[in-house]
Parts: sequence; structure tokens; C-alpha cells
Amino acid sequence: MRPTRFASLGFALLMLIATRSDPARADTAGGRFGIGAMVGKPTGLSAQVRLGGPLLGSALDAAMGLELLDNNHLYAHLDYVVFALTLVEGESVLMPAYVGAGLFVRDATAGFGARLVGGLQIDLRHTHVGFFAEIAARMTLVDQLDGALGGSIGIRYYF
Repeated sequence: MRPTRFASLGFALLMLIATRSDPARADTAGGRFGIGAMVGKPTGLSAQVRLGGPLLGSALDAAMGLELLDNNHLYAHLDYVVFALTLVEGESVLMPAYVGAGLFVRDATAGFGARLVGGLQIDLRHTHVGFFAEIAARMTLVDQLDGALGGSIGIRYYF
């Protein structure tokens, strides 16, 4: 599957779930769907749909962009993440840590595979803005067996 089709299907899935699921962490000002930008490996667009669930909830995270430090490969991923614990919970900020797993695809010659991700999210309770930082280990499963680490920081607007 070409990266643009993978990314289009991923974002379509996020939009469908955003319109059908209960909001997670309803004590924040933003809604369940967030879109923004990320810098790192990859650099590009980021989206998240909060799914709700027990304890802190879960989410689908997607990204599409370029790997600027690795021959400018077109890259997309879709992860399921669980907010494992809250590190900071104040009147104006909520900072959960998350872990998850997903799939990624790079342009047609570079492969497809699985990834494990962990990170921190900072939700500003009185705004629609959230920040995140994550690190991911990935294993390319198609074309060649290979592993790599990557990480990104980013910002999203929730509505």
C-alpha cells in the first residue's frame, strides 16, 4: 500500500472514530480530536483521537510527514496508545505518560513495519492546546529486516 493511501485511510479512520466515540479526559477544555505539527523523526502533521476508556483512557495517534534526517523518505504511522499514568495533575495542566504500538509505512522502496512508542503529553486544561514528546522503536518487516529509533516533539489543537 502506498504511503499516501495508508495515511489517507488512517486519517479517515481517525475522523470516523472522532465522530462516534465518547470524549476522553473530559476535564480538559479541548475536544476529542486534535491536529497539529511535529518535528523530529518524522517531521510533519500529527493527529490524535481520544477514545476514552477506563482510568486515563486511550487514543489513536497518526502522523504523516518526511524523515528529514533519513533521505527525506515519506513516512506515515498509526498507533494505539494507552495513557498509563498521570505524572502531573494540577488545576491548569494534566501530564499523562503513554505507551502504545502501531504500524508504519515509508515510501515504496523503504518498507513497512511495526513500532512501539512511549511518551508524555501535556494538556493545558483551560485551552484547546496540547504538547507531546515521544520516542519510538520500529522494526521494518517488508523489503528488509531492520530496526531504528526515532522521536518527535509536537503541538496539537483539540476541537
